[in-house]
Amino acid sequence: MIHTIFSIATGEILCIYSGENLIGNLALYPDAGSYEGEVSDECYFVDGIPVSRPLMSVTLDKYSFLADGADGVTITGAPAGSMFVARHESGAKVSGLISDPDVFQSDIAGLYRLQIELWPYLPWTGVVVGN
Repeated sequence: MIHTIFSIATGEILCIYSGENLIGNLALYPDAGSYEGEVSDECYFVDGIPVSRPLMSVTLDKYSFLADGADGVTITGAPAGSMFVARHESGAKVSGLISDPDVFQSDIAGLYRLQIELWPYLPWTGVVVGN
């Protein structure tokens, strides 16, 4: 039997396991609920029922910018309180809370992978290039 254990407070999936010891596994997770069956990580739980996590409606005004520290890419549609991470191809990264709208700027040329996260939304990702 496959069981999914989830946070009652947030609906987030905490673990999926195969076994008969439901009570023992629930003891590992205070304030958790259980669901008989496996669900996708693209779901979360509302009132004990799995539902699809919502998509973010994030848009970029362009996909390349002049890496001069002044030009940038305008990001709109990020939900309030979202965490933003920009990873440069070198491995360097910057992160913080994002506003709506917000502008990503850099004076370092190269490829940047952008990610925005806020539970229960599915993470949004995009790629921009600084020239």
